[in-house]
Amino acid sequence: MKSEKSVSLKNYTTIRIGGKSSNIYFPESIDDLLSLRKIIALKKTIILGKGSNIAFKDSGYDDNILSLKYFTKPIKLINKNSIMTMGSTSCARFSKHCNKNQIPGFEFIHGIPGSIGGALAMNAGAFGDEIWNHVMSVDCILNNGQIKTFERDDIRTSYRYVENGDIKIFLNVSFKYENSNDKAINDINLDIRGGSMAAFVGHSGAGKSTIINLLPRFYDPQEGSIEIDNQNICNVSLRSLRENLSMVSQDVILFDDSIKNNIAYAKESASNEDIINAC
Repeated sequence: MKSEKSVSLKNYTTIRIGGKSSNIYFPESIDDLLSLRKIIALKKTIILGKGSNIAFKDSGYDDNILSLKYFTKPIKLINKNSIMTMGSTSCARFSKHCNKNQIPGFEFIHGIPGSIGGALAMNAGAFGDEIWNHVMSVDCILNNGQIKTFERDDIRTSYRYVENGDIKIFLNVSFKYENSNDKAINDINLDIRGGSMAAFVGHSGAGKSTIINLLPRFYDPQEGSIEIDNQNICNVSLRSLRENLSMVSQDVILFDDSIKNNIAYAKESASNEDIINAC
C-alpha cells in the first residue's frame, strides 16, 4: 500500500484547493483498509473518494488522510440475480457493465452522477426508480474501523433519505458559551438508538438545554462531533438537518397571526390536511 507525506492535497480533490498533507494513505483493497482500522477510528481522519468536493486550507491538514483514488473497483456477477461492486464504482460504469452483460433493471443508474456509494448515501434515483430498491446488503466500515454488514431490511429509506437507526451520537463533545469562562458541557459522549426515548435529568445549568440546542446547530461544539446516522451534522446542510428534526422549546413563541399560520410556519406548502394532522 502506497503512502506519502507532505504532498499537495489539491491533486486529490475535485475543486483542486488545499495545502499539503501530513500523512496520506492510498488503500487499494479491503485488506488495506482493515490494516488502517486504528487510523480510521481516529476522529480527525478524513477519507477522500476518487473526486471529493472538499476544500483544504492553504496551510494543509495535519492529521491522517485516506484517499481511495487507487482503490480497486470490481464489478462481479455473483449469480443471475446478484451483482457485487464497490461504493467507489461510478454509476455510469456500473450501468454500462450491466448493459454489456445483458443484466436488466439497472438502466436508470446511468442517469445518476457520481459513485454507487454516493448514490446509496442519498438514495438517489432516476427515471422513476431508486437505487435502494435493488440492494440486498451493504458492507460498511464504521468509525471504529470495524466492518459491519447491513441487510436491506436494516435500512429505512425514502427518496433521498437513508437511515440505519443509529440516530444521535455525541463524541467527546465540549461547548462553552462566548461570554462564559466555564464549559456548559465537557467531554460528553452519548449514543441514542433509533426508535428509543431518552430523557436528560439534572439541575438548572447542568447543560440539558445546551445538548438539545447543539442538535439543530443553533451552536457548534468547540470540541468533538455530533453524528446522526453516522454523518457529522456539520457536513450536511442546515436545511437538510432541520427538516428531519422536530423541537418544542421550553420558551414558546407565538406569532401575531392565526393559529393555522403559526402551525404551518415551518412548512409553507402545508395543506389544510397537513395542519390538522399536526394537531
